[in-house]
Amino acid sequence: MIDYTVIVVYLLLMIAVGVVFKRFNTSDADYFKSGCKGSWWLVGGSIFMAAFSAWTFTGAAGLAYEAGWTVTTIYLANTLFLFVNFLFLAAWFRQLRVTTTPEVIAMRFGIKTRDFYAWTGVIFAIIYSALFLYGLSIFSSAVLGFNIQHTIIFLGIIVIIYCSLGGSWGVMATDFLQTLIIFPMTILLAAIALWKLGGIEGMFVSIDAMGLKEEYALVKSPGLFEHSQFTIIWIIALVFKNGISNLSLGSAVRFFGAKDGREARKASLFACILMGFGAIIWIIPPIACRLLYADQIAGIDLAKPAEAAYAVATMNMLPAGMSALMVVAMFTATMSSMDTGINRNAAIVVTDIMPRLFPAFSKRSPKSVVRFSMLVSAILGVFIIILALYLSMADSKGIFEYMIDFGAMLNLPMAVPLILGLFIKRAPGWSAIVSILCTFTVALSIISLGIELNFQQKIFINFSVGAVAFMATIPFWPRSSPENKERIRGFYERMHTPVDFATEVGEGNDSKQLIILGTFASIMGGFVCLLLLIPNELSGRLMVLFVAGFMLLIGLSMIFAGRRVEVREKLSMTENESKSND
Repeated sequence: MIDYTVIVVYLLLMIAVGVVFKRFNTSDADYFKSGCKGSWWLVGGSIFMAAFSAWTFTGAAGLAYEAGWTVTTIYLANTLFLFVNFLFLAAWFRQLRVTTTPEVIAMRFGIKTRDFYAWTGVIFAIIYSALFLYGLSIFSSAVLGFNIQHTIIFLGIIVIIYCSLGGSWGVMATDFLQTLIIFPMTILLAAIALWKLGGIEGMFVSIDAMGLKEEYALVKSPGLFEHSQFTIIWIIALVFKNGISNLSLGSAVRFFGAKDGREARKASLFACILMGFGAIIWIIPPIACRLLYADQIAGIDLAKPAEAAYAVATMNMLPAGMSALMVVAMFTATMSSMDTGINRNAAIVVTDIMPRLFPAFSKRSPKSVVRFSMLVSAILGVFIIILALYLSMADSKGIFEYMIDFGAMLNLPMAVPLILGLFIKRAPGWSAIVSILCTFTVALSIISLGIELNFQQKIFINFSVGAVAFMATIPFWPRSSPENKERIRGFYERMHTPVDFATEVGEGNDSKQLIILGTFASIMGGFVCLLLLIPNELSGRLMVLFVAGFMLLIGLSMIFAGRRVEVREKLSMTENESKSND
């Protein structure tokens, strides 16, 4: 009952966040990109959580259980790409001044290409979100014995409620609060795991004693794992794929809600620091699980039992009441990926698809557009739930294999022209469609011929075909119409023009963001303190204090900072009124 109570109270808090931030939404710009008023810490936390899904605790945990340190390359690579965004791309992306990725594509490649990406983007995002939701069900069934299908439906409904109500504001707010749960819980579990193993040195001694030194090497020999997984070529292919996804125009949407280019860069740096810190922390519990609880893992009835490694570590290492907090951390990870996907998909439907299908739609009032957006968000959430249910009943391989196959065969061909088109100016508008069609044609031909390819072969073949096809269109640039050339020139000029927040957006609401989220963080910290009433040993109570103290410290600090910002905002308003009166 304690576990159920912790989970239910947390989910009710997430709904409350959606209700509170509902009042921030007066137009589609507010609903889909927070009115471009998001503070750097709020946008950065959301970027981090969107990249940090339940897959980290299931698919990636299974990889760490089987292959050790190799998984860190994924997160360290993401850290590097977020740093590149900080250097210049984050500001460029914010300065595009749009709401959706298809709008960006329309400026660079034209309306027809925009339409293609709009429809396929919605479909792909639903698939990704369903995979995240299904990954969470694996963890929940292993930790608390929840029915997988019931978990999918229940959590899906919760996400639909707060995401539909709060829009982008609700998504970013819940993402930030979820960060405050994820970090202390994962740090705590990693520390306990190391303590049980006798420290870092003890962990490596145990790895050697169990004969796992070769399996846990950062780079594996080609014949050690099936399909040459975890070799240097495999690592390069995975990093390469993630780089294309993180640095292309398709990732620009992450920064649309920031106040300006400077705030967008700070948001990327904040997410970079969080990702880099977590890259090592998250891998320790599943490795410890292999060293301490391998027999328990072997007895779990899953397609890939190793994907329950985090669940088993949680059950064995945390005291009464704390395992529910780790489940909450898992819920937050999946919900953050799912709610982001729903909000961005709804934006594409409302901004890019509906006006094309029904021209009169663009004449609707801002309030009616917001209401329709809420309906679209709910419908998309239902589709995600249905697909996740299908995956749970037709499972034949692990989450990790699903994710990398989907990325290699579908996501990569779509991303290649979006990164090349960002840096290559003299390519005609139809270059993206040619690149995608050529890549899909080759991929379908390989499948129809029954040719078996491993992950790295899929990556390099798809990228090579897409890049060559894109480059082959460059000689046709001089034949582009003057209108197309002017549109593309305007795209680059717009991207490099800094945002004047005061002129283009108006007044911010930084103090409200700090005070409201600081209050929610303090409430969450206070609720965790109630776990001290559970009759645990001193060590268990100290663990509760660590997590609760972390949330309370952050929450109270945000309230204090918000009050100071509020005073400055009032003084600034008074000065502006005095100047206008003079």
